[in-house]
Amino acid sequence: MGGILGAILVSIIVMLPWRLNTAKKPDEVILEQRGDSRPSIQGHRPQILAEKNAVDMVGLAKVSERYSRRSHIMIAQVNYKVFFTNLRAMTAVAAAVFAMIFMLFYEPVLTRYLSTTRKWVSEDTVGLLLAVGALTYAFSSPLVGYLCTITKRRYITCFSFINCAIALFLLGPSHTLNFPEKLGFSIAGIAYLGFSSGFINTPLLPEIISAVQEKENIEASPFLTDKAAGLYGAAYGLGNCLAPLIGGLIVSAYGEEEPIGFQMCCDIMAFCSLGFLIVYFCLSIVPAYYEDKRRAATRQNKLEKDLLPGGADANNLTLEFENSRQ
Repeated sequence: MGGILGAILVSIIVMLPWRLNTAKKPDEVILEQRGDSRPSIQGHRPQILAEKNAVDMVGLAKVSERYSRRSHIMIAQVNYKVFFTNLRAMTAVAAAVFAMIFMLFYEPVLTRYLSTTRKWVSEDTVGLLLAVGALTYAFSSPLVGYLCTITKRRYITCFSFINCAIALFLLGPSHTLNFPEKLGFSIAGIAYLGFSSGFINTPLLPEIISAVQEKENIEASPFLTDKAAGLYGAAYGLGNCLAPLIGGLIVSAYGEEEPIGFQMCCDIMAFCSLGFLIVYFCLSIVPAYYEDKRRAATRQNKLEKDLLPGGADANNLTLEFENSRQ
């Protein structure tokens, strides 16, 4: 074993220097060899290598300065004031709060209602029913992302409050509408409520960004999206905080031991969903509709002026035409 290791060591000592001496150096070219003269070896000139690898530091400094100045301007433009003064954006924020309340108000009282008050299921299986709503929410969210490419986000959100009200009437089952008091209605209500909440929540963050972007005429920069995400997260947390408090207070007001307490809580939430539907329609859908018409008329007038002699060139006309089609 020692002999083998010794032979390997000797081979490394002998072969490695020979390999290094015979290897060609990079970027070296053998030009010619005449008679007994030694070959002429020439590489890239130092000046050429320096020019090849040089960096335009002056140009980079100018670009960095312009980017820094532009970033400061965008930071100054994007603050929370542009969100709080935007009616459409704040309506979307309020919709996020209500969506979380509608989805989570029943969590502190549903277990007692199904297992103790109604005695429909045991306490061990209530968790499976709660998981149904989360599962349908996870299924509906990607579907909404696809639908937003077909129709406008605010229309999806507005329509979803109707679905949310239907789900809440089923969850009770509704005492006001005299629905049959069966477990199947409550399970269907939980599933449909999770599905409807996904349709409400998913388009709201892009809607907030779009509302501010269109009104302030600024691009969707990281400064805008970060603040929009922070505001949306605050609305999400506020809804999570208020939901169990509201649900517990309403059920306690009607009596925790009586089935009508949970049923009336669901009915009140359903009517609140329909009420907020009207608010969202008046404060978000209607103003955005007239704003779109005004913007389209402005683009049309500009295109007509550009078609007159001495108007814009062909490239600008093509760009305006493409924008008018969006």
